[in-house]
Amino acid sequence: MKILILAANPRKDLNLDREIRDLTNVIKASRNREEFEVENALAVRVGDLQDLLFRHRPQIVHFCGHGSGQRGLVFEGNDGGEQWVRADALSDLFRLFSDNVGCVLLNACYSEEQANAIVTHIDYVIGMNQAIQDEAAIAFSKGFHRALGYKCSIEEAFEFGKNAIQLEISGSSKMRSAATDETREIEVVGAIESTPIPEHLKPILKIRPTLRTSGAAIAAPVQPLSQETRVAIQVAIDKSLEADTRAKQFREEVRGYLEDRKLEEYEKVLLEQSRQELGLSVEEANQILDEEQAPIREAQQAYCNRLNGLIQNGFYPLNERIKAELKRIQTQRNLTDEEVAEISQPILELAEKEYQAKQARQAQQEYEQKLQRYEQEFRRAIVAQYPIALPTRETLKQLQQSLGLSDENVTRIEEPIVAPRKVLVEELGGGVTLEMVAIAGGRFTMGSPDNELERFDSEGPQHSVTVQPFFMGKFAVTQAQWKAVASLPKVTIDLNPHPARFRGNRPVERVSWHEAVEFCDRSLKELERPIAYPVKPSGNVPVVREPTPHFILAKRLRPS
Repeated sequence: MKILILAANPRKDLNLDREIRDLTNVIKASRNREEFEVENALAVRVGDLQDLLFRHRPQIVHFCGHGSGQRGLVFEGNDGGEQWVRADALSDLFRLFSDNVGCVLLNACYSEEQANAIVTHIDYVIGMNQAIQDEAAIAFSKGFHRALGYKCSIEEAFEFGKNAIQLEISGSSKMRSAATDETREIEVVGAIESTPIPEHLKPILKIRPTLRTSGAAIAAPVQPLSQETRVAIQVAIDKSLEADTRAKQFREEVRGYLEDRKLEEYEKVLLEQSRQELGLSVEEANQILDEEQAPIREAQQAYCNRLNGLIQNGFYPLNERIKAELKRIQTQRNLTDEEVAEISQPILELAEKEYQAKQARQAQQEYEQKLQRYEQEFRRAIVAQYPIALPTRETLKQLQQSLGLSDENVTRIEEPIVAPRKVLVEELGGGVTLEMVAIAGGRFTMGSPDNELERFDSEGPQHSVTVQPFFMGKFAVTQAQWKAVASLPKVTIDLNPHPARFRGNRPVERVSWHEAVEFCDRSLKELERPIAYPVKPSGNVPVVREPTPHFILAKRLRPS
């Protein structure tokens, strides 16, 4: 026999999870449990009803939830809110499945009208003619399903369900685990006989006028139950209610400890002592504890998800409006400031760490862009003129300062760019070259101080001199280099191709300043280079033609 338990509670005011679990456990613990199959469906929506009945083809349908007379039974709508289903709609629904369904139990307040409509197609329908207390409704369901597990007929199971309400009202099952079976049997029978059921707690059994004899008919016992079997079933129901009472007491204690929304270590010790005193198994106690902590965990997780969602979508640092919204969510979820702090601290610490890392990366990217900007301008400058002229160098210095670049960074930019240009090799012909190195320009003070003018009057007064960047021969001009230039066309004067006393791969040592100028003019004209002259002696130093010291060629780089 297949039992389909449907639950709908869009108001979130019933503990249907626990009710369904308890009912399932009752059926699974029954004597003939191998003959039963239980299917559960929570948060049932109107659109799910046909599919659930088609899929499971149950013989018994048990509904848990709210009812309200003419308005009908409460299911969940597509938006998660309430959607009422009227009696005529339910009647048509079960008409379609009347070949399978033999009994419908509407465990909801004011469901008699729906029961009257459904019973036109279903053999047995149980409803409630008034509001029924949760404990009474659960007790009836336990008694009803426990009796079914003993192969009782629907009528007999209905009577045992009502007996369960009597046991619940009388309190005969409250904390009696120490009682012997004999004592329990006597008290159970006495409680049932002496305890009336208030009208508002009475379920109503509706029986179809003409019962079917095939199809979905529920099997009934061949002969009536003996008094001994009846008492045995009632005792089993009583024990089930007693276990439920112990669990309920433990649950109330857990709720008391969780009023501050956390469980201290000493409270765990006290709960363990209560568990042992009440005779609950570790599994039962842990299940109750998990169920009571679940709403707290869900609220905490919901807040955690909201906070993480905001941060992951780029809303960190949190502004005041977001903080206000998080405060609203905290209030809505009944979270304490301590809970929020515990949830938020690791999340915000990680977010701050990632934010700082991101800021550092952005700062580094911006600095790299500044370096690239300087490099671009520097390359443009050296393409225009190298060595770089002083005004251009001053412009680059201003750019460096505006970009906030250090001298070390500027040096790292310039060095690899300038390195290939520091050495200039001039082709003089015949395989002869003249190697030159770049000399940076600059400004210096020329002349002697005032107190030394008497000794070096030709060097005063002191004055500032600006020297443009230039290339200077790396070595003294060799005889081979001189000969190669001397063979070039004359510009002003003739040149002796061998102005050296000591022949060989050596410098020239017998040239005048004028001859050195001619050397530069010829190389300039032939190689189409800018003017580059040797330094002319100044003051009273005579120009000596022979012998002259070795000279080093100096020349400026042609502007591009």
